[in-house]
Amino acid sequence: MPAYIGAQLAGALLAGIFLRLIFDYAPVAMQQTNLGTPGVGPGVTLLTAIIVETLLTLFLLCAFLGTAVSPNAPRIAGFGIGLTVTADILMGGPLTGASMNPARWFGPAVASGSLRDGAVHIIGPLLGAAIAGASYLNIVGHPAEPEEIEVVPPARSADPPSDRTQRL
Repeated sequence: MPAYIGAQLAGALLAGIFLRLIFDYAPVAMQQTNLGTPGVGPGVTLLTAIIVETLLTLFLLCAFLGTAVSPNAPRIAGFGIGLTVTADILMGGPLTGASMNPARWFGPAVASGSLRDGAVHIIGPLLGAAIAGASYLNIVGHPAEPEEIEVVPPARSADPPSDRTQRL
């Protein structure tokens, strides 16, 4: 798990540095966008922002666990997860930037030097992920091994092939 977290943070930081290099030629754009760093909207308190990020991440991980992880789920993971990300961004974007992942905030924040709202984008997603994981384990249980499906070849007909079959 630490390697996965390190890889996410390193990838986000590398992407932020690339953005910094690209936007060095447009300092006004870099200052106005903070290289895409998610930010808390005006009038949104710290506690409200953390709760929003917690819920956004909770919804996302419930969709992920229910469609991509569960062996009993229909194979609609991409659709279910994408729909959840879209809904999260539409609802939470204006309030918190809808990062749903601390690495999403970390990379552009460090590269742009805009480290405000870090507590929102670290505490909220981690809390939402913990709640989703615990809920999944307590409600659904540990993922079961997928059942083996026996594939039986079709039975051959006792009749000899017709002329038409032989010509094909």
